[in-house]
Amino acid sequence: MRNRPTTSRHGVVLVLLLVAVITLFAFVALAIDLGMLAVVRTQLQDAVDVSAMAGTRTLNGDTSINNNYSSAAPNAITAATNNTMLSKPIQAGQVNVQIGRYVYLSGPQRFEGQIPGPSTENWSMVTSQITADVTNNLAFARVFNFGTTNMQATATAVHRPRDVSVIMDYSGSMRFASLAGIDDDSSPHTGSRALSNNPDGVFPQFGHYSAVATAALQATSFTYPYDAANITVTTSDGRPPIVNDFYSDAGGTLAFAAASSGYATAPGGDNFLKINKNSGGSYCTTPADLLGIGAVGTSTRDATFESAGYTAYGMAASYAGYTQGPGYWGKSFFVWPPDPRAAYDWRVKYFGTNDNSRLWVAGTSGTAGDWRAPSGTTYAINYAQILNFIKNVGPNQFPSRLQSGRILYYDAIPDTISSSNPPSDLNQRFWKDYINYVLGLVQSPSGSWYVLNNGTNGYGGYGPDYTWGALRITAASSLTGTPKPYMHYLDNPKRPRTHF
Repeated sequence: MRNRPTTSRHGVVLVLLLVAVITLFAFVALAIDLGMLAVVRTQLQDAVDVSAMAGTRTLNGDTSINNNYSSAAPNAITAATNNTMLSKPIQAGQVNVQIGRYVYLSGPQRFEGQIPGPSTENWSMVTSQITADVTNNLAFARVFNFGTTNMQATATAVHRPRDVSVIMDYSGSMRFASLAGIDDDSSPHTGSRALSNNPDGVFPQFGHYSAVATAALQATSFTYPYDAANITVTTSDGRPPIVNDFYSDAGGTLAFAAASSGYATAPGGDNFLKINKNSGGSYCTTPADLLGIGAVGTSTRDATFESAGYTAYGMAASYAGYTQGPGYWGKSFFVWPPDPRAAYDWRVKYFGTNDNSRLWVAGTSGTAGDWRAPSGTTYAINYAQILNFIKNVGPNQFPSRLQSGRILYYDAIPDTISSSNPPSDLNQRFWKDYINYVLGLVQSPSGSWYVLNNGTNGYGGYGPDYTWGALRITAASSLTGTPKPYMHYLDNPKRPRTHF
């Protein structure tokens, strides 16, 4: 048998190895490129997420500065350029920012981002996009001369719309720890709240407040379910004062400042007068006490007092028209007895009547002296005059704008309030409700009025009115004389704790 000669195949393995190595290198390069793309994608997405969030957080809801619109895009770009892509800073030219609005569509009943969106909505959405050319960072694409490889990342951030309710809980069941007045009876949710829940030692002690125990404006011990109210002070359990949660602007300027603690015994503006033409040691309860004339009838009238008012007999140097309390107690036009001059008589100026029986229940006992509700047969609230009092009579203790966090209560103090119920203007609506509340009243949407604070309840949360001196309210129709006295000189209503 003959053997066939073997054909020489030298170099074949080298060719196969070369093909295999090229393929291997190609897959290694592809793996490296894919890894680089994944890293770039992650870094770009991180940068664009931060950018969109920074832009949206800049939109502050303040309509007076267009929601801070002008700062949103610069802040978004700055946030993006603080990041890097493969150790190289992202450039501002790579970032595209669009600002829009996140709106509710009533038809499909869903929220939708729109750019720019309806002008009736606040700016509330930022979309940020970063575009990067990653060709020079790829091994495989550069070897095979692939074209430009751009990568984009996009993020959108929005304010989530919420319905915000400010609840005035007249029962107090939700706000024991911030109630100024409490009650320790068996029904704390509906009790009269005739006790104080206020730990602040700065409180009024002039006029009827000189009856410190009866006025009950301050307490030193607290029992469950009540905790000391943290309205103006930090409590023993560390709750900071609520008054510091209110601001006059988006920059965090505190809205309210405390008045002199010295006003606790000697208020700013007008002080209540004392007996015997302001020469005695105790505060007067009635005009008769003030003038030192004892029991009087329906025709008793002091011409000097009724023509000169508080300045008669040198009792006071002037009449300011307001009384300012210490700390955060604010100011009031309530002073008793009222100055008899029509221009200074707060009953006439703010409620349109000097008939005490239209303002308080007439009589000498029981419900006599209880504050009444507005009506066609009682009185009407002169909101324009009260607003003028707030702004122009004595110090204005309110900022021109009030917010807490991002909740805007008002951005102007109006000059008047519409007669519609409720007013369509939101500033007027706030001030009408606030004035009513301070007067111890609330008006329902149907127009009905309810008294929150009188001698039998304290549903406003700051305690009921209380008896100081002998109660008496006399109808103007029973007064006699020519001219008639401006009121019965023995009239004395129940005294307000903090309403008014």
